[in-house]
Amino acid sequence: QHDEPRGTRLYVGAQVRVTLGRGHKPLHGIARHMLDPALRDVDLVSVPTHKVLKPLTDSTGKVINVRDVYNLAELDIALADTDTNIIAVHGTIVEDDTKILATDQAITGGRHVFEAEGQTFTAKLSGGGTLDAFDAETDVLNLTTDNTVRDLTLRTHSDTDADIIEAADPSVSLGQLTIDNIVGNAFIFLWQNVNTNAVITITNNTIDMGITNGDGFGVVSISTQDASIKAFINNNTLKSQDNTTVGIRLRSAGVGEIGLPNGLHDNTIDVGSYGV
Repeated sequence: QHDEPRGTRLYVGAQVRVTLGRGHKPLHGIARHMLDPALRDVDLVSVPTHKVLKPLTDSTGKVINVRDVYNLAELDIALADTDTNIIAVHGTIVEDDTKILATDQAITGGRHVFEAEGQTFTAKLSGGGTLDAFDAETDVLNLTTDNTVRDLTLRTHSDTDADIIEAADPSVSLGQLTIDNIVGNAFIFLWQNVNTNAVITITNNTIDMGITNGDGFGVVSISTQDASIKAFINNNTLKSQDNTTVGIRLRSAGVGEIGLPNGLHDNTIDVGSYGV
């Protein structure tokens, strides 16, 4: 080997191969090189670092736990475990009742957006997930506080009585709620009557309710009683063939208010009644 800074260097070595056990036919060509040991480049330089690999943590220093679920039993365990932060759904799971997310839980059939040390990055956790409601009387998912629902197909079996996503208890703040890239066939219904400043982001969803009777409700409905809510509702496709169904329904009562800081942008609405 020769270069200007170091001049010429020679490396000399010898290799002996001894076969133990049963012999085999001589190898030739590329197959022969499969027996060669992996050699480290003599010029490879390593540099010491003080950075240590450590678990990903949230803003409080708590380790972020991701749980993969492939069936109903695993889903129930994940929902009941308050140490499970992110549930990654794989394949189709048929529920036996409405499933309720715990506080600060996220559920995804694809990506999750992580934030750590001032940086944001996206990781793919599943290749696709579907939650199928048990019967015509049950919702697919109920929410508590600070939930994220992303990259899932959600299906109900009701023409009026069930929602794909609903607030579990209107007296509990939704906090920071994100519903993103959902494919569904029924209402997203969110109701708040507690005066805490919820921020609701509903983006990139496709919901086709078919001929479901909407009874005047919206494909996306947000109602508030004496509560302040900020809503970001953008880039959704909302459809219904029923002439009573509204596209986006926002309703406030008492001293409640629903603010739209950025308005409503890029929503495609095709319903039997009015759009908003």
